[in-house]
This record gives sequence, C-alpha cells and structure tokens, in this order.
Amino acid sequence: MTSAWAFAVGAWERVGVETICLDLQNIHGQCPALLLWRCWTLQGNRHVGRETLEKAVEIAREWDGEIIRPLRALRQRLAPPFAGDPDNSRAAVRSRILEAELEAEHALFDVLEALDTPPALQGGASPLHALTDLAQAWRPPAPSAVLVRLIEAL
Repeated sequence: MTSAWAFAVGAWERVGVETICLDLQNIHGQCPALLLWRCWTLQGNRHVGRETLEKAVEIAREWDGEIIRPLRALRQRLAPPFAGDPDNSRAAVRSRILEAELEAEHALFDVLEALDTPPALQGGASPLHALTDLAQAWRPPAPSAVLVRLIEAL
C-alpha cells in the first residue's frame, strides 16, 4: 500500500481533484488533507472507527490552524508583486513558503497515517458515507454533491 502522502500527491494530479479540493477548502471550510487521508484509508480498505476519526480531526485542526493555514495566508499575501521589488525577490520568498507549506502537509499526512486503521473486516464504509462523516466532524457538512465529485475524480 502506498503512503498517505504518495496517495495524496497522485490524487492531486488527477483531473479535477485540485479544483474540487480547493473548493472544499475555500468555499466549504473543509480540510483537503484530511479528506484525502480518509480516501487513502478507503482505498486501502482500512477501518476508521469513531475514536480514530475524532483523533484525526483533532490532529488536523491543530496542524491546519497552527501551521498550514498561517503559512498559506502568508504565501497568499506575497502573491501580488511589490512596487519596489524589480527583481521580484518576493516571488523567491513565496516559493520557499510554499515549500514549507507542502512540507507541513506532508508531516500532517505522516501523523495521520500513523493512526490505528486496521484492515476492515468486511467491505468497509461507502466512500460517500465515510467522507460525509468526516466533513461533519470537521465543520458543518460539505455538500454531498461536492464530495461525490471528489470520489468520482479519484
């Protein structure tokens, strides 16, 4: 089974996944890393019980709130060029912050992957049910239609 991070990187490269994940993040307040981790567990037929789901949400909230979102906000503030920056030094700094943001997401996936997710004894949860449970645990639920689009894109 591939690592959660490798799964997420591969998923991000699939047509439509990036757009769907960014919509889930920017419009619906969801955590794409957490959703992709759950998709990884589904792909590997891993069981995620209520306690593990709650622990995953707790971990992701801390990483997202304390590390990933602040890095993303800083990177986004650096997007427009400064008038007094003819060499576009700002772009180089922005690039380094993007690298740090991706490294933080990678670390989050590693921590989530280490959670206890034993093999499912039977077929496991349906993807829509699993993602809906996760989306509800993170914030008010994301629209089912968007979650279905993510499932279909993967």
